[in-house]
Amino acid sequence: MKREYILSICFFVCACCVLAQVKPYESVSKMDAGLRHFVEESCRKAVSGKAASRSLSSVTAGREVNIVFYCDDQASVLSRLKSMNIACKVITSTVLTAYVPVDRIEELSALSGVRRIAGVRQKKLLNNVARAASGVDNVHGGVDLDTPYTGKGVIIGIVDCGIEYDHIAFRESQDSTRIIAAWTLDGKPTSPVYGSANIIAEKSDGADEDHGTHVSGIAAGGKTLGSAVYYGMAPDAEIVAAGCPDMSDANLLNGIALVRDVAEARGLPWVANMSLGSNIHPHDGSDEFALTLDTMVLGGGHIVAAAGNEGRDYLHASHAFASDGEKAFFIVNHDTGGEETCLDFVAEGNEDYEITPYRYDCLTKELTLISELNWKRSGSEIVSFHNKLTKRYEKQVSLVLSGGRVDLLDDYTTGKQLLALCVTGKKGQTVHGWVEPGEFYRQDADHVMPDREYQVNSPAIGREIIGVGSYMSSNKFTTYDNRTMSTAGTPGELSYFSSAGPSLDGLKKPEVCAPGNILVSAYNGRRKGFELDHYVSEIVPFNGTNYYYGAMSGTSMATPVVTGIVAIWLEADPGLTHAQVARILQMTSKPFSGQVSGEWDYRYGYGKIQAYEGLKEVLKMTSGISTVRNTDSPVTILKESSQWRILFNSSESYARIHIYTADGRQIYEKHLSQPQRGQEETLSLSFLRQGLYVIRIQTRNSIVSRKILI
Repeated sequence: MKREYILSICFFVCACCVLAQVKPYESVSKMDAGLRHFVEESCRKAVSGKAASRSLSSVTAGREVNIVFYCDDQASVLSRLKSMNIACKVITSTVLTAYVPVDRIEELSALSGVRRIAGVRQKKLLNNVARAASGVDNVHGGVDLDTPYTGKGVIIGIVDCGIEYDHIAFRESQDSTRIIAAWTLDGKPTSPVYGSANIIAEKSDGADEDHGTHVSGIAAGGKTLGSAVYYGMAPDAEIVAAGCPDMSDANLLNGIALVRDVAEARGLPWVANMSLGSNIHPHDGSDEFALTLDTMVLGGGHIVAAAGNEGRDYLHASHAFASDGEKAFFIVNHDTGGEETCLDFVAEGNEDYEITPYRYDCLTKELTLISELNWKRSGSEIVSFHNKLTKRYEKQVSLVLSGGRVDLLDDYTTGKQLLALCVTGKKGQTVHGWVEPGEFYRQDADHVMPDREYQVNSPAIGREIIGVGSYMSSNKFTTYDNRTMSTAGTPGELSYFSSAGPSLDGLKKPEVCAPGNILVSAYNGRRKGFELDHYVSEIVPFNGTNYYYGAMSGTSMATPVVTGIVAIWLEADPGLTHAQVARILQMTSKPFSGQVSGEWDYRYGYGKIQAYEGLKEVLKMTSGISTVRNTDSPVTILKESSQWRILFNSSESYARIHIYTADGRQIYEKHLSQPQRGQEETLSLSFLRQGLYVIRIQTRNSIVSRKILI
């Protein structure tokens, strides 16, 4: 009894020290709210009698958590971790990841060299729940692009969940794959796998999910052994695959680090795909996760990330305070499918504000203060941070409505009671809030009303990261058993789910949109929950095993379209910088209806990505180079219904263009003197009758012939 009493006192003292309050209900902590909640729950279990020895170390014996250390003094943190025999990986000069015993997290968070740590909260996959599809030929930026640029000599990184490493979409033969490194990051210390035999033997990352395989297929699926229809944007690119069933920040950063390290070791350009994200961040590009990724691409490399699928959701709300001490109530319409709801608040300007929790009765519209005791007993947290970069105050809230030691709401299951967070601000101050999962309540105008802006996820919000929205390119597809499936919507329109910008600091997010509705790509047939349903479009047998292609929608699907196209551009010029890619997107993207070309819109970015037009700009940027990079073909051809557009991949001393009938009779001839890299010649087909023809393009060192069917 005495021992229990002492342990209880120790826990209480520890909790009071760690949660030293500067305001009611709030804690100043180096941990994010998710990790803070995790540690608090571990402490509660240690003193609740659920463990025989009633100690934190016994509750978490043998358990390690992969967490991120954002450091002011990385050297001292590394030294301390090594002295504790904790394995860690350096990500940048100020960021490292480490598998830390749960009972040592508190101790390590107190190190003076640690600025902030994050860990257990996971990013979400950004595919839509309702899946449907269309052939990748209908979404490829160059639908009729007869191009030598296929991503050859470029590394595409896939950091995702549910990757089938041995899918035939990535195989070159029975014994070889274009995946050159694979790493399953499932929350336990593991190592990357190299070599075709080892990667094929690895089979998958073990997640019960199609997402990572589908995304990989859109970006870099090939047709050597796989589908002749549903192949990817860059089918000859090499792939580095990091499967992350445990999608924590630490594992995601480890995955990007692997892509970067492999590319640097091989001396190849790289672009990584992140079809995932979260809205629990300050939406100004200043969160540590996005900033770390920004740093990782500064030495060369590109990251493309999904803007999000919250286009219809009221997950953002803001209030401008007219006087000091004014109170504004942000009412949370909880997602009752889970116990924990997270919120993030940030204030414009550099003044602090207070957050206090209340119950809100939807029938009587009464507000009742939740006592500090019940708030803490429930396991809910309010953690406060001051961002040294922006000078803004950010507060993360972790809500546990039930399942803790006390229920915060008496009748939350029927929606009669909701949780309201009272923000007390200062005159001239604007405070923004985001909720995930769930939405803000919008029935009563006397409280803060939400909107559908400022929705772009992190990491897509990053300054050096390309954020991608989605539009519909097709509204129907064919299943494996020849049924035609369709979905509502008009091709060419923005996808209803595509998240809108902007950022709080005026960052132009998203930058671009790509096809994301109803795309067909490789499916993970090894997942436990796989079914041969009406989303499956093609079955390809190989070596006694069936491999599958199927339908999904979301900004998750739009993002690898852009990733693959950027790989094509990098093949043409491996030295492209992020600024150059951003400029190409601005110059060449096709505007939506009502949008002005070259002008950014908070919903559309600069418009719809155009692979061919972008390639033309890449070639023009290096027009002084007379030799072709990474391709033996002198031209790229874009086949349109009434014309062929012929783009020169390198500067030539001359070029001759001929058209012949099927029986070999010449009916057209044009000679060009010294065509330059990036120069385009348009060949009208209006003078041709229906039939089969051959176009022949001859330069000093090459001859290209293609069939034309009119």
